[in-house]
Amino acid sequence: MKKILIVIGILLLSFLAAIVSVKYERTYSGVTGNVCDVSTGNPRGLCYQNLPRGGFPFSYLFDNGGITGQGHFEMFDTIKVGWLVADIAFYFIGKYPIFRTLFLVSN
Repeated sequence: MKKILIVIGILLLSFLAAIVSVKYERTYSGVTGNVCDVSTGNPRGLCYQNLPRGGFPFSYLFDNGGITGQGHFEMFDTIKVGWLVADIAFYFIGKYPIFRTLFLVSN
């Protein structure tokens, strides 16, 4: 029972670490509109801008420039659940050996 509680605790800490990691922002080139000049390189006339994406080591939250306020995260931005799970797994794998060692030493 104690081991299950430790694993649940590590999962909660990993989830919180993944959520806090959204502050680590990088940018990607995203579509922000469709009223830019039409050219051979841009036949649809889409407008592009560097938009933030958050999460470490894998970005899982992406700013939707054409839908929400540009340059910051809001409620309707894109969350890629697979990458969020990968972030949680990354932090879990990093924490589990430490907590397991502490658990074995304490017994």
